[in-house]
Amino acid sequence: MKRITIWPLCVFILYCATALAADSPKSNGANSGDLYQRISQDYLDGKWEELEKELGVSSKEIEALSAAQQADVAYIRKVFTECRQPWWKQCKKGKKVEIRPSVWGHSLRFWFDPAGTGGVQLTTSGPVKVLAVSWTLADMDNPEHAEHGFSKGDLCNLGVWSTIGVGSVWSQTSAQALINSNEADKLRLSRYQDFRGNVTALYYGTPKTRRWGVFLYLLSWMEKYNQMPTVGSRKAAGAMILAELLTNTANYPS
Repeated sequence: MKRITIWPLCVFILYCATALAADSPKSNGANSGDLYQRISQDYLDGKWEELEKELGVSSKEIEALSAAQQADVAYIRKVFTECRQPWWKQCKKGKKVEIRPSVWGHSLRFWFDPAGTGGVQLTTSGPVKVLAVSWTLADMDNPEHAEHGFSKGDLCNLGVWSTIGVGSVWSQTSAQALINSNEADKLRLSRYQDFRGNVTALYYGTPKTRRWGVFLYLLSWMEKYNQMPTVGSRKAAGAMILAELLTNTANYPS
């Protein structure tokens, strides 16, 4: 996880969710301005199916944008490529399928099982371990409102990437360690995998998903959440956000 330091992660989460909306340079024409607004708004709203179509326009239309707008679009395209990987559409077909997520420079290998109970499941055949992941299929990209202004798709997206993050820990841990560890080891592993899941979701989720994650993790300091098993790993992720905001206040005038 060499790419993760406090400020790059936080800037990715917070700056990307506000900068485009706050600073919309004037376009060279009405059409190019409309295109830029559609791309940036679809990105910020987490409407990535629509965003994929917008990014598929001809290069001539992109070249008509201002230099600043082209830079924003190039950034959005990079994020889309990194965070909307081919396996997403494979899973949405609703069949059991092998998927190959790529996170933190590692290519993983899981089975997606739409009939699974959620999270990561381990089966073994001798020394070989097989990892399956699952989540609520119907909630993937579901625009229906869930809570606090976020959709079911936003909530699901956080859970999907968190599951992938946990799965990345399991993929690098021996089956023996996962199955035969004592209680102290299980607790340490649980905290570690929860944190990795949280950070993975904050990095690879849509902008709205990241905002949902930040919302949840900052709530961890409320007394009523103190007894949650995951409170420590959530506070760790939230602390990264607080450190960014409090040490770089000039970057966040709002």
